[in-house]
Amino acid sequence: MYFKVWVDGSQEPANWSGQTTDTNVTGTGFAGLYGNATNTTGVKFDQFSANPYATTTFTYNSFGRRTGLTDPENHTTTWHYDPNQNLDRVTDADNNLTTSVYDADNELTQVKRADSPQTTLTTDYNPDGTVADQKDGKNNAIQMYAYDSLAHVTTVSDALNNVTTYVYDAYGNMLSKQDPGGNCSAQPAIGCTAYSYDAANQLTGINYSDGVTPNVSGITYDRDGQRLTMTDGTGTSNYGWDSLHRMVSYTNGNGAQVQWLYNLRNLVTTIKYPGALNVTRGYDNAGRWTSVQDWNSNTTSFGYDANSNLTTETFPATSSVVDTFTFNAADQMTNVASVKGGNTTLFSAGYTRDLANQLTSDSSAASGTGSYKYTALNQLCYAGSSNGNACSSPPTGSIAYKYDAADNLIQKGSTTQQAFNSADELCWTASSSASCASPPSGATTYQYDSRGNRTSVNPSGGQAQTLTYDQGNRLVKYAAASTTSYGYNGDGLRVCKYAGSSTQPCSAVGAIQFLWDLIGLIPLLLKDGATAYIYGPGGAPLEQVNATATYWYHHDQIGSTRLITNSTATAPHPASYTYDPYGGLASISESITNPFRFFGQYQDAESGYYYLRARYYDPATGQFLTCDPKVAITAQPYGYALDNPLSKIDPSGNDTTGKCIAAAASFWGFQASFQACVVIDDQGTIAATNAVSLGGGAAEPGLSVQRVNQYSNAKTVKDLAGPFGFVTVGAGVPVGPVPCAGSYTYEHGVNDFGGSSDIWVSEPGFGLGTPGVTAVTGVSNTTTVQPIVQLPSWAGKPAQFILNALPF
Repeated sequence: MYFKVWVDGSQEPANWSGQTTDTNVTGTGFAGLYGNATNTTGVKFDQFSANPYATTTFTYNSFGRRTGLTDPENHTTTWHYDPNQNLDRVTDADNNLTTSVYDADNELTQVKRADSPQTTLTTDYNPDGTVADQKDGKNNAIQMYAYDSLAHVTTVSDALNNVTTYVYDAYGNMLSKQDPGGNCSAQPAIGCTAYSYDAANQLTGINYSDGVTPNVSGITYDRDGQRLTMTDGTGTSNYGWDSLHRMVSYTNGNGAQVQWLYNLRNLVTTIKYPGALNVTRGYDNAGRWTSVQDWNSNTTSFGYDANSNLTTETFPATSSVVDTFTFNAADQMTNVASVKGGNTTLFSAGYTRDLANQLTSDSSAASGTGSYKYTALNQLCYAGSSNGNACSSPPTGSIAYKYDAADNLIQKGSTTQQAFNSADELCWTASSSASCASPPSGATTYQYDSRGNRTSVNPSGGQAQTLTYDQGNRLVKYAAASTTSYGYNGDGLRVCKYAGSSTQPCSAVGAIQFLWDLIGLIPLLLKDGATAYIYGPGGAPLEQVNATATYWYHHDQIGSTRLITNSTATAPHPASYTYDPYGGLASISESITNPFRFFGQYQDAESGYYYLRARYYDPATGQFLTCDPKVAITAQPYGYALDNPLSKIDPSGNDTTGKCIAAAASFWGFQASFQACVVIDDQGTIAATNAVSLGGGAAEPGLSVQRVNQYSNAKTVKDLAGPFGFVTVGAGVPVGPVPCAGSYTYEHGVNDFGGSSDIWVSEPGFGLGTPGVTAVTGVSNTTTVQPIVQLPSWAGKPAQFILNALPF
């Protein structure tokens, strides 16, 4: 699982007065707005520039399946479907073709990729349609599955035949997980994790058999299913909620509390840190952050363009620093600059991209490595002085990257080779090639346990590393020249670190305690020890505040910290950084302690590893230390960012998909609608949602009932709750005797829990309606998100695919 960290916190503008529609609507009828009766084309939005129309165009077939997307930079991706409406061909903007093969039951069996020689990913099925196994491009089984009579996954096996076993109760709740080599039936149990539930099937406790990993107990809920308490190895945590189901307080096991205040739009206006230290936020009418003020009255303000891209960050007046961000017509960042006093540039970077919108140059990169080239699979193949050469012959002095058929990174630069076993575990790194089983002379070797956790790093010369994990596969001890221990709460979130060896690090004298903001899509670290952190739009670190000073962060296009300034922004600056594409430090100048570095995430100084909440990432090897818990979706157990670290930082592709029925009525320039949906997130949660909308604009009197396809980048179904700004264009035009109607709706906002997370929803619709044209903007409020079924997490993506394929 990976986490997305945005530099900009784009949301919808305060008004949509710049919205336009095709002027041919009345001249060509239905085809004027939608191309023809079976294909829809996109909405045009005026960006108030010299070229007023920045158009993203979508095309659909008669079954409502998307067949094309052309962005404002005229980059086109196309999708093709077989007669059964299975997606069988995808051609990206660089003309790379990926084909898919299905069996007679319309089950996806092969994905033939665009590389040469061509690699094929394979999925095998049981007679009942459950997935039997998934194979990578080397034909190694990524995972193999067995099931009970209710299609619950009972065993998962990897390529090394390490078997994890699961047991469920009659309600589908997981009762136990048996690790490879474990025995839940033994007395005492070995390698066994047991789960308990209340009468409402809510998790109440987790027990680990090793006697070392802290058990979790006392998980209680209110009548609305909101968690109230949890007891774990750190103590008892408490959660507070208001009448609108918003979390208003969290007290961790160490007794530290954070509180949140909201406005009537469910936006967080104040975060109360321990010690009555308040951070306040301001918003405009579109719900975009306009300011953040810390408890020392330091205010940073934010500005946006007409498409709600974050374009300026104006830091406190004492520094005279303004960060500006420039975007192209496709809302891709082309330049960032940190300027003091209007004329002194502290940091700047210019960016270009290829037809597939991948980064092709970065003017701020280390010398000779600022141009980038990609394979047909969109994998980074070199960082060099230019990008005109083929991947097979990078320019002299380039950092070259190569990958095997299973997408493992097997070469970094001209001197580092990496070998992997059949389970995609890193065997060794060296300056020459050899088999996994026979490391070359001078190699650094790596070892893993049966659960797929990296346990040791052994260089031929120098300091070895030993890594220890608890039964939840969480790194609890890192030992090299010195030892550091880590503690976690019952949710697996790291809550302390201790410079020493301890099985109870959070209670050790001198331990550094962590406090987290829990209400966004991902937890954000508010404090580690005595140092506090404040965030800006999109969850990017904005300030570091300690007992003696305050520092401000300045970021590049993927959110990496490039410069840190003090209150007056005087040189020498407290810190500056340059990175290689996979996050290794190419240069560093630092006079303060700062953990937030590559893509704005937390790096442990003792190991160099990045703590990314679900897993730890090693930038030296471009690998995660532990297997992806969502490997059934990503098909990359340890790889980072789909081998494209400059353009992607969330390769798990979290999203939701839905099918809806919408009814709308337009009158006197207003439109009201009601929508009922069935939605699925990629974690396997199926839910029913209801939404009501009210907007105004150009709305001719009329009625319509439409079938709507819903697509969203929401991480889970619950993130669809609450208010969203929306814009809708639609038309009702008879097609023969049938009163057809079509529409396209785009929604944008933040999740209902008050976080800064940027959520968009795209909804093309087609159905029946009275003649008339609408172009309205307003507010849509999802009032109900009711989970119906929880599928196994691996089944989330297949279920979304099936839902998308349904013609109704």
